[in-house]
Amino acid sequence: RALRYHVEIFVVGVDTDFRRVQTVIGDSEATLTDLPAGSTVRVRIISVNDAGSAPPSDVVEIVIPLNPAPVP
Repeated sequence: RALRYHVEIFVVGVDTDFRRVQTVIGDSEATLTDLPAGSTVRVRIISVNDAGSAPPSDVVEIVIPLNPAPVP
């Protein structure tokens, strides 16, 4: 069972490799903020337990709108 999750992103055209932006403990949700408007962002998750880290998840690619709606 995972004890924590590392959230990593790769901003296409900006980053040269994935970088960790969050570590989530005791929850299975994460909210990514301050992503550059108009960018393409690749996201992957790494679960960690007492035995070590799992391989990274499949990569999900998202496009951030130029004018994102405000978060309530």
